[in-house]
Amino acid sequence: MRVYYDRDADVNFVKSKKVAIIGYGSQGHAHANNLRDSGVREVVVALRPGSASVRKAEEAGLRVMSSAEAAKWADIASGTCGPTCARGRRLLSRTGSTSISDSSRAPGDPLRSGRFAREWVLENTAGQPSFKALRRRAAEHESEKIGEKLRAMMPWIAENRLVDRSRN
Repeated sequence: MRVYYDRDADVNFVKSKKVAIIGYGSQGHAHANNLRDSGVREVVVALRPGSASVRKAEEAGLRVMSSAEAAKWADIASGTCGPTCARGRRLLSRTGSTSISDSSRAPGDPLRSGRFAREWVLENTAGQPSFKALRRRAAEHESEKIGEKLRAMMPWIAENRLVDRSRN
């Protein structure tokens, strides 16, 4: 397993980018301020108009925009910007990243059209083959192998297991 340290990352990659942090709760607050303090020149916080966090972000010296404005403005967005993300931009979740490609559709479309509900019913009627394949692939991921080793070092976890693997 490779452990990454500050010396393994190059903050210069983001210093010249326009970065939007979606939300200003505990994670968004830390993320926005850490980026600014690390020398990223253009950091904005995306919030709903009227959010109680607008004042907090502005008092911290951060510019505030709506999520739609920030998603269009930013080169990099951190958080969830949903259907407002501009195509070809980079979306960093707080646990990973994905690229918003030209072929992606607004996440709300399957819900509004009813496609998600139809697919969900068909998937469950067929015995959940796609869902089970997804769970199998996730269980085989390297992070799960490492997690299994770590959990084996913590016997108290097995005593308070939240998931009954014999049933799920």
